[in-house]
Amino acid sequence: MRDEELVTGQVWFRDGVDQKALQAFGFRPTGGGTHQAMTTMTRELALLLEAGVEDLDAVRRHIVDENLLGKSTAAAKASALRHLRALYGLGADALISSALVRLWKLDAESRPLLAMLCALARDPLLRDSAEVVMPAPIGASVDAGQIADHLTATHPARFSPKMAGGISRNCGSSWTQSGHLAGRTKKVRVRAVGTPVSAAYAALLASQAGFGGPALIASPWMGVLDASSNERLSLLRRAEALGLLCLRAAGDVIEVNVDPLLSHAMGSLV
Repeated sequence: MRDEELVTGQVWFRDGVDQKALQAFGFRPTGGGTHQAMTTMTRELALLLEAGVEDLDAVRRHIVDENLLGKSTAAAKASALRHLRALYGLGADALISSALVRLWKLDAESRPLLAMLCALARDPLLRDSAEVVMPAPIGASVDAGQIADHLTATHPARFSPKMAGGISRNCGSSWTQSGHLAGRTKKVRVRAVGTPVSAAYAALLASQAGFGGPALIASPWMGVLDASSNERLSLLRRAEALGLLCLRAAGDVIEVNVDPLLSHAMGSLV
């Protein structure tokens, strides 16, 4: 596999994958997206997960009753609750969220990519923006106009220029929070920091999206790690050492079994 092939063709779901199973796991394969109004809100997510999100009542209590996020109005609290639930499925019995919460506790360095991976799974518009951000060479300028143009071309007549501009700015902010972009008004592509924990989550999402073997390694989910194919395998080996998955790689044969991670996530739902 050539490394330049790893950033081409953003096909997030394999043909024939069960749509109902995807949705039950926590994916949103189609539809609108939170980035029409908000970013990934990584800081707010961190505060919430630190406080505990055992169920929806806890999520609502932290945000609305205790005002953990420091919102100034009731409307802002309600908006934060709605958007964080939409992006991360917090308070719902979804494995994608249970795995996120479990992995979040293991490694602080992994958190920006964990948040981005979960948000990508649940926001089709953010996935659209990845087609602009991910292939951009390190050091290249990635501005809101490029993302807006891509959204407009991908969804003809769906967004007004003002709306497309707002979505693109929100997406740009989210990619900055994840470590893929740097800068405030003028953003440039930088290399995000992949970790064994974020690699395990990426492999989990890729497997649920229908990828297996070498295709899993080359999938856009693993591409979020900003690592070469050999580096991705190395991260997965380190994830295996942490007990997060099982990996067998010999020659062209690659098998990634994420059952250990799934088992832990399922246990948190009991």
